[in-house]
Amino acid sequence: GVPPGSFADLEVISQLGRGTETIVYRVRRQGGEYALKVLPAADTGRSLTAVRREAALLGSVGHRLLPRIFEVGATAVGPYLILEYIDGSPLSQTLRYGRLDEDRAVQLAIDLVGPLTAAHRAGLVHRDVKPDNVIVEPAGTARLIDFGLAARGGAPDDRGAGTPLYSAPEQTGMLKLPVDGRSDL
Repeated sequence: GVPPGSFADLEVISQLGRGTETIVYRVRRQGGEYALKVLPAADTGRSLTAVRREAALLGSVGHRLLPRIFEVGATAVGPYLILEYIDGSPLSQTLRYGRLDEDRAVQLAIDLVGPLTAAHRAGLVHRDVKPDNVIVEPAGTARLIDFGLAARGGAPDDRGAGTPLYSAPEQTGMLKLPVDGRSDL
């Protein structure tokens, strides 16, 4: 068998995305496809804490339209998460072809309300709801991804988090108001 915390049994299919601290790959393991999120940071202890935190927060919500987590660990490459692979394309890619018609926009909003409501009921704020973090499946269902910046809501946020273009003023630190579920909306 393959030892836990090893990528020896994973076949990398493609790179799905890259953030400031993360790289996400589409991988295959024993016939199934997954998303592998790696934090190849210099501070492995902090990064491992970050992936464990993301897994715990995402796991505490447990909505069918949020990605499931299968494994959390660390290798010489860095801490990692193995998540459900969501086949589709980012909403940002869809929007490059023009505006959505009203019915399509409403349907995508309905798809996102369920996972966001579940997260907000669990006391979480996603803090990075943006077109890049919405995957539209081939059947048209929208799925919310990337809970790497999620936090417990309710306190003013002096640090700022997320993508400023899509962030509420209180989330950027411009207003000294609590960051809660309303900030995601």
